[in-house]
Amino acid sequence: MKTMTKIYDTSSLLLITDDLLQSKDKIVITSITLKELERIKTSANKDTSVKYTARKLLRLLDENPEAYICYIYKPSMNKWLEEYNLEINDDAKILAAAYDYKINNPREEILFYTNDLALKKITSIFFKDKVTSIINDDDYTGYINIYLSEDEMASFYSNPLPFGQNLKINQYINIYENDSQNRVDTLCWTGENFR
Repeated sequence: MKTMTKIYDTSSLLLITDDLLQSKDKIVITSITLKELERIKTSANKDTSVKYTARKLLRLLDENPEAYICYIYKPSMNKWLEEYNLEINDDAKILAAAYDYKINNPREEILFYTNDLALKKITSIFFKDKVTSIINDDDYTGYINIYLSEDEMASFYSNPLPFGQNLKINQYINIYENDSQNRVDTLCWTGENFR
């Protein structure tokens, strides 16, 4: 079976952290995605589980440099975007680098992964039917696991509502002590609050 080259953006990488290295396919990550992950892990505006996942993913990538290619973004790559008059933000830079990789590796079968719906639509202009999302409703498990430090746990219990924003009604959240298998609590999102 022919191997595929998979290019991941930031949103898709955050969803497959635990499974990333299981793939036999070639993995490409842009330097912009790595910079975004670095920002996410310390962001005051991000959910603690997302920050934890970013830290975990960066550690995994650092420990396994042979498992992926880091494709470096250069401003000259914006030429691919000029025809469409796209705003040059991080998503556009990821797209520009991914498309540059595709142009420079014409013999590779490339699939671009993103869970960002706007980026998915724009990327389909360049990658046609070779753009996909990591998960859909068929992959819904009914629960998520989050790993919190003592401070993050205190923050969660003092104001848990922001944690429910990305959950489905009746989805469970398992709370673990930071980087351990010690589950502290399990809560269910009602759509308005946890029970």
